[in-house]
Amino acid sequence: SLHRIQEKFFFLMIRRPPISTPSNSSAASDVYKRQAYNEEYGFLPYELKKHEYESLQKEIQKSCWHRIVNLLEIPHIISTKKKNQLYQQIDNGNVPEITTENILSFCMNIYSNIPEYVDEVIEEVTRWLQPNQWNTYKTNEKSKYEIKEKVIKKWVFDTSYGFIRLNESARQMLTELDNIFHMLDGKGIAKYPKDLATIIQNAVDKKQQEVKTEYFHIKWFKNGNAHIIFLRKDLLSEFNKRQGKGKIKTREA
Repeated sequence: SLHRIQEKFFFLMIRRPPISTPSNSSAASDVYKRQAYNEEYGFLPYELKKHEYESLQKEIQKSCWHRIVNLLEIPHIISTKKKNQLYQQIDNGNVPEITTENILSFCMNIYSNIPEYVDEVIEEVTRWLQPNQWNTYKTNEKSKYEIKEKVIKKWVFDTSYGFIRLNESARQMLTELDNIFHMLDGKGIAKYPKDLATIIQNAVDKKQQEVKTEYFHIKWFKNGNAHIIFLRKDLLSEFNKRQGKGKIKTREA
């Protein structure tokens, strides 16, 4: 809610300088007296120059929109591509002012387009799972037009310097895959620490080489490859129906 967002930030209360303040002073005409209120410390008097205040306003607005996006869990229901575009838009300051009306409008727009966003995520994950010129295992050829029960993925793990960790791009795709199967099962998005990426990394830290969840059995190897086995045939079938609307056929090499 707006109240929860507001609790995280200072409220700046602008107090105009007295009319009698000399305007020909070297700095006085460009200084605004401020008071910032914080629930823990009360009113904190300090001074800001006009350009500093405007810059601070922009940074607070960006922080607010980042907080709104994360509170609504929007990054979990949109594709990585769209998520990066959204964050870039916020960071560039291409966002409306923080008002109740603008927040409600933003929420309504997001939630009215959820089916479209889910289909975009399914398309993105499908293209990641499909065979390509760098991933030519015979097992994967079966998933050329629809995803089968087993897929082998290269370079899922970074094995350099004697360590093994999920690489960031694979983490994003596995998170999207996990969220999609949770949503197809009517359970909403996966929650930390029971999300697939966290479960895998915890197993890696314990020197294990495989995990099983409700939806997946995943094994990994020293070369960084991973075998992804789908355990819920009904959800895999629904996944393929959603991605098989004539839009996705095969990934070009």
